Amino acid sequence: MLSVIFIPLVSFIIIQLFGRFIGTQGTYVLIIFNMVLNTLLSFYLFYNFVLYQSMYCYDLGSWFCIDLLNVTWSFNFDSSTIVMLVVVNSISVCAHVFSIDYMK
Repeated sequence: MLSVIFIPLVSFIIIQLFGRFIGTQGTYVLIIFNMVLNTLLSFYLFYNFVLYQSMYCYDLGSWFCIDLLNVTWSFNFDSSTIVMLVVVNSISVCAHVFSIDYMK
């Protein structure tokens, strides 16, 4: 579930640390592979969440507590979140493919 959020982050960290060693072509392949994987995962989540009308809340823990105010750090996934993931990731894949071809 949270891999949709962490795949681009891990891809960024790998490219920043090892981009000079894997070269330009390797960086392109890694970027496109991770973006397509993220988009396919978004479509899978869309299938599960929107068609079955489910919601997922993942609590990471309490951020702070003051008397009656309890603020938690959490990720909430509902149908609108998943639809936005599909739209943003699909457009992002298209933009990455276009920009890689444009920069050659």
